[in-house]
Amino acid sequence: MYEYYYPENLAAKTLIAAFWTFKDILILTAIFIFNILLFIAFHIYIFFIAFVIYGFSSMKIANGYSLTKFAILYIRFLFTDQLLFHWRERK
Repeated sequence: MYEYYYPENLAAKTLIAAFWTFKDILILTAIFIFNILLFIAFHIYIFFIAFVIYGFSSMKIANGYSLTKFAILYIRFLFTDQLLFHWRERK
């Protein structure tokens, strides 16, 4: 008899390196290559900040939420509307 183990959330996006999706890795790679070319050609390294900021803000931490999504939810909770939580009974 075979046993199959499935993750809890099959609809969740696959994470690479435990924090980013494949699309995020491609964007980070493109930004990094652009930064390397700028540094080699013009000795400008200030744009590496964009690489670090995008990498940090696109990290998926809890339940597939990125830090940007958490910040948006936090601002919405504080200023525009409060989140409503409804209790449900476990059966």
